[in-house]
Amino acid sequence: MAVKNFRKSSAISVFYKVGEDENGKDIVKSQKFSKIKKDAPDEALYEIGSAMTSLLEGEIQKIVKEDKGELVG
Repeated sequence: MAVKNFRKSSAISVFYKVGEDENGKDIVKSQKFSKIKKDAPDEALYEIGSAMTSLLEGEIQKIVKEDKGELVG
């Protein structure tokens, strides 16, 4: 049986380092950007996430893409 994924929405979360705690561990914050075009290419989302870090207060750690969809068989 073939299963189709009907993507409903996409979002990216940008994780960035804002400093270190008293034990030397990184303090990481995140910012989520939702309502992204569901067919946006991954490369474009990465570029956007990287550009957003200039508006945020720290060094980029990672960018995570989240897709939500409905699987229909």
